[in-house]
Amino acid sequence: MQTARRVRRLVTALSVVVGAVLVLAVAFHVTLAQGQLELDQLRARAVEEQDGYERARVEVAAAAAPDEIVRRAQELGMIVPDEILHVSSLPGTTAVVPESPATSPSTMGSWPTVKPHLGE
Repeated sequence: MQTARRVRRLVTALSVVVGAVLVLAVAFHVTLAQGQLELDQLRARAVEEQDGYERARVEVAAAAAPDEIVRRAQELGMIVPDEILHVSSLPGTTAVVPESPATSPSTMGSWPTVKPHLGE
C-alpha cells in the first residue's frame, strides 16, 4: 500500500512538473513570437522612414536645381540676369567666382540714384 501511494505521489509530482514545464514553454514561445512581430513592425517602419528620407532628398535636390530656382524666381516676378552665377554650399565643392573683379557687376555706380530711396 505504501509503495502504491509513493508511486501515485511520484506520478502526480511528475505530472505537475511536466505541466509546469509545458506552460513555461508555451509562455516563452508566445513572448518570442510577440518580440518577432514587434521586430518585423520596426523593420517595416524603418524601411518606410528610409523611403521618406530618400523622397525628401530628391525633392530638395529638385528644388535646389539652378533651373528650378530661376523658374521660381520668374514666378515671383524677378528678372533673369545676363549672367547666372551658381554657388554651392555643399561640402567638398568650390564656389564659382567671376574671373576678375573688373567683370563683376557693381552697384556703386547707381548709388546716387538708389540712396534717396533708402531713407536716412
